[in-house]
Amino acid sequence: MRIIMSIIIVFAIIFSSYSQPLLYSNFSTFSQGNLSGQNGWTNNSSNAGGLGSCTGAICTNNAIVNNPISYPSFDIATKCLSLISDQDGVGTGFTSTKGGSVYLFLLCQFSNIPGTSTDLVRIMGGSNYSTSCRIYLKNAGGGFYAGVGKGAASGVYNGSGPTLLGISTPHLLVLKYTFNNVTTSDDVVTLYVDPDMSLPEPTTHEIQTSGGTDAVTVDRLCFPYNATNKATGLIGAVKVTTTWSDGFSVVGKCITPNGTSIKEATISATGATATVNTDTTGTFTYKLPAGNYTLKATKNNDINKTNGVTALDLALIQSHILGKAVLNSPYKIIAGDVNGDGFLSAIDIVYMKRLILGLDTIFPVKKLWVFVDSSYIFPDLQHPIPFKDSINITNLNANKTNQTFYGIKLGDVNWDWSPLLLKQNPSLKQGKKEKEIGL
Repeated sequence: MRIIMSIIIVFAIIFSSYSQPLLYSNFSTFSQGNLSGQNGWTNNSSNAGGLGSCTGAICTNNAIVNNPISYPSFDIATKCLSLISDQDGVGTGFTSTKGGSVYLFLLCQFSNIPGTSTDLVRIMGGSNYSTSCRIYLKNAGGGFYAGVGKGAASGVYNGSGPTLLGISTPHLLVLKYTFNNVTTSDDVVTLYVDPDMSLPEPTTHEIQTSGGTDAVTVDRLCFPYNATNKATGLIGAVKVTTTWSDGFSVVGKCITPNGTSIKEATISATGATATVNTDTTGTFTYKLPAGNYTLKATKNNDINKTNGVTALDLALIQSHILGKAVLNSPYKIIAGDVNGDGFLSAIDIVYMKRLILGLDTIFPVKKLWVFVDSSYIFPDLQHPIPFKDSINITNLNANKTNQTFYGIKLGDVNWDWSPLLLKQNPSLKQGKKEKEIGL
């Protein structure tokens, strides 16, 4: 019992460090127009934090616009929050946090930066007037600098040479607040500029400071834009987390052996509760915490079950069995083994005929597709079964790409399955089918 409890505790520790974000807003999913009122975001001209209903004679609000920006290995936004000076502050809350570290990730792109230092965003705690830390921006002539401040302190920038950031260029700014809880002024604020998000948290930073009063808690953020000297530009995504990464991206594809993309295949990973599906290009992106994984792909959702399985496939398998014309690819041999016994035989032809006639909707192996690790090297090309149907990922600690599966539609030995064939072909009557396949 102690061993079991120890294992549970270890897994709890591992996965708690890769918890869900405290806040995530990719504005691609928002409606055009005022941000206030959408997904927990509000504007308030009288409160510095921007939270709550707008008050005053005129309530103006920064809006969501159709402008795309992206940053590698972080996010792609097809819509953005457009920041304009002298609008109401906009803000939102997140789960209160009093220890450890809190990270704010901003995907941003600016068109104009004031000559004097101005704060872009604030993390606050307890009230709309209690600022814990903030990001500052300053025009640098041909670009701009980014700095930080803790509490009510003014912005500080890298004294040994701040990074010159480009105007009209997408950037990723990461603000980190670390609670130390020893004295009232030992918490640390750190800023990272354009980090490589495919790697762990960097050991170097743009600027770091502990000057200023510590926060008791952090639970909200705002863009304090109810002033005239503010930067203008776009915010594509906002994320608040308690770890540098809420997971690493495993990116791959499902394609047929002749390169046709397979959409709506399902990818699963050992130890993960969620699955992901491939898109129209056959691509999948799986977000996973650090660890060891085995990826597998499945697909049994063909609307036309016989897509790719025809009388020609029957003839090709029969020729292979008789030794007249041996199938020239291990993937074709795998496709012909529809009953899963490891060999091509007359019984496979029988089951294929049953599928073509509509007597069955799936093969005896309870599958329409099988998948093979594209990097697998067959020891015997004429006897490829069994084969490697999974991709192993060891010590995942950075984003991984090019994880490819070859998908094989069972029964389709000439690879003419088409992703465009979405429904049953009504032109063939069953009697005609029987005649064509020799029943």
